[in-house]
Amino acid sequence: MKYDGFVEIVGEDAYWFIFLSAATSKDAEVYKYNTICYILVEPREDGDFTGVATDGHTLHIVDPLPDVIVEEHGIVEGSYLTLKSEPGRICLAHCAEKLSFPNWKAVVPRSDPKFKTTFQGFSRDFTDRTQMGSRSYLELSMSFPEKTLIDMKYLTALSLDLTWEVSWYGPDKPVAFRCGEHTAVIMTCAW
Repeated sequence: MKYDGFVEIVGEDAYWFIFLSAATSKDAEVYKYNTICYILVEPREDGDFTGVATDGHTLHIVDPLPDVIVEEHGIVEGSYLTLKSEPGRICLAHCAEKLSFPNWKAVVPRSDPKFKTTFQGFSRDFTDRTQMGSRSYLELSMSFPEKTLIDMKYLTALSLDLTWEVSWYGPDKPVAFRCGEHTAVIMTCAW
């Protein structure tokens, strides 16, 4: 894979792409052959950009990406590989060639949900064991009308102390989490 640009985003601006990067596959075996290791930035009809990433189990969307971040960091259409991601900093490489990305729009539920609730993202302060999110996760799991299991590792990407609107479509359907411009669509696990 050839790259034609590199971007380093530091500070609060990094969060938008750290959120997207959390949904990319980290599996070295699929790295060379699959676009699920990349963040897709695609244009919208209004000229703004949408950021999308998936590992096949969870889908993260930022729609739209903030203009100030796009302009300040030179973000352009295409696929980005995460080179390094840590709190408050992300380094990305822009792919020189156009990659084929899964049809992410087909995965986003369009029907009315059967149930709605909220989810308080996990606290960043892991020194207080009572705030690590287990209570929040348990409350979410118990609130669904039917048994629904969500892999907790996907919920940790929704942290940063945000309150998410949750749309439940059924026990074997994806669950949608929304907070402002952020959307996460997470596939449920089998019991």
